[in-house]
Amino acid sequence: MEKCFSTNDEDFNHTEFSELMEALKDNGDVAVGTVYYEADFRHITGKDLVDASRLIEDMEERLYDEVGECAEGGLDVSNEAAEELEEFLVQWAEKHTDLGRFYKIIGKSREMKVTEADLADNA
Repeated sequence: MEKCFSTNDEDFNHTEFSELMEALKDNGDVAVGTVYYEADFRHITGKDLVDASRLIEDMEERLYDEVGECAEGGLDVSNEAAEELEEFLVQWAEKHTDLGRFYKIIGKSREMKVTEADLADNA
């Protein structure tokens, strides 16, 4: 599992410990005992973003807006068809977008403190 780091427990925008140390130095806040936060993460994938049922629901609402009450009952899409659409959308998202630069925190962050060894290793 990969780790990311934050100076404020909100913005986990450092994936390298050395980047975190640079940020602390830039803020003039690097010393033994300085608090930072560590969390586990994984990269976002198309599956995290795609929900075919929401798209189908939107299509049903638009159909209702176009034709009125005769659209009651929706599009009657099978589970198999919805899964096929979702897989297509996942593949499209992974092919045409740069999801690799986004990540999702897994679990809770951990409060950490800068040690003397951290300062020596990142001098």
